[in-house]
Amino acid sequence: MSPFAGEGANQAMLDGALLAKAISQGTPISEFEKGMMQRVAGAAAESQTNLEAFMNDNSPETAIRRLKEMAQERKAG
Repeated sequence: MSPFAGEGANQAMLDGALLAKAISQGTPISEFEKGMMQRVAGAAAESQTNLEAFMNDNSPETAIRRLKEMAQERKAG
């Protein structure tokens, strides 16, 4: 996950706690990974969207547009 959503460290800490729990309960790692991928899909998608908005040839315009979209999303709840 790229760092453009500010979620990487948060997700990594949660991953560690959930992985420890899964191991202690004998849960197969593949089952843990499947749940992890589902759990982080939204944050990963947001990060990719932000990466594309902030790191391109038109980044001043696309960055402003993305920030406005994010402000609208927050207002909408």
